[in-house]
Amino acid sequence: MLKRQVDMESTTDVVSLLDDHGANIGVVPYLLQRAGKDNYSLADNLRAVGNWRLVFWDDDGMVWARDTPANAELIKRRDSVIFPEHLPCRENLRANGSELVRLRKDPDKWGRAGDELERAVAESPRNFRATMALAIWHDVNSSTPTVTLAAFRKAEEMDPTLPELLNRMGQFFARQGEKEKALDYFSRAARYASSRADGLFNQALTSYKFGYSEEALGLVNRVLRLSPFHQQARRLKERIRGPATKPGSSDRGTTPSGDLLTTPTAVLTTETMGGDANL
Repeated sequence: MLKRQVDMESTTDVVSLLDDHGANIGVVPYLLQRAGKDNYSLADNLRAVGNWRLVFWDDDGMVWARDTPANAELIKRRDSVIFPEHLPCRENLRANGSELVRLRKDPDKWGRAGDELERAVAESPRNFRATMALAIWHDVNSSTPTVTLAAFRKAEEMDPTLPELLNRMGQFFARQGEKEKALDYFSRAARYASSRADGLFNQALTSYKFGYSEEALGLVNRVLRLSPFHQQARRLKERIRGPATKPGSSDRGTTPSGDLLTTPTAVLTTETMGGDANL
């Protein structure tokens, strides 16, 4: 294995450098940033060549192996289906989380992704991105509520104010039928978000689903004061004020019907969190 420090300011083609020296293993540390390049650009170069395989990653870096007969056994045992840059991060949890969920289309890769995340969390318990990804994996995988909640709790311990995480936990509790816990997490998500409209909408939708239409209407009106063109809120308001609810009557405690949305949606996104909304 070739072990040498690369000067990124004078070396622009790392793949050629590895080829020139006959290196079969490449270690790419995180936070390698010189001349505007980082570990992801190096990883992209290795991945694009097609004959390199990611065989290990943690919160410190990545290990790549050239696809050769000598590395065949290593690649067979440790070929990664996850690229660290696709793991959920605080800055873009929703988009990167979607990258992870795309693996579900391939049952083999999806199962291997779960194993890989379990390994990463076991080896680096403070790796937030792996911990959050594992929680999402269990949630999407429909693992038992106990297992899924335990995974979410670990991520929450690391970052108890991340709006997207709190929003996902609210959705989890709503699916379990635990209205008060769901509303509490949606409320916290709204409190920490730059824009409160989407967090309030999730509270409104959860209240409506559990039959508290008056409470839901009040929350929807708050959403529309913050974001007058919030389409989901406008649809929910139409549903609440529709024929099923007579003016002046209270339907608190009844179960709403209809197909507005079946579960609270992940509407807290980086795209909708801009601005400064204060009530």
